[in-house]
Amino acid sequence: MTVYLQSISTRIWEICEDECYEILAARVGQEQIDQHEANSKARNAIFSCLSPTEFNHVSHHAKAQEI
Repeated sequence: MTVYLQSISTRIWEICEDECYEILAARVGQEQIDQHEANSKARNAIFSCLSPTEFNHVSHHAKAQEI
């Protein structure tokens, strides 16, 4: 999975490893927007690789790092 996420974007893999990343209600800076976008792309990539049963166990997580 590491290589797959890195192949999409290094930033996408980095957001998966970032334990300090927080989802903010309002994104005021470009860095926050980029982080949110990377998290969304990472979640989408990870979800697409899961079986329906696994998906049901982790679909409620908002951060890719939690999945």
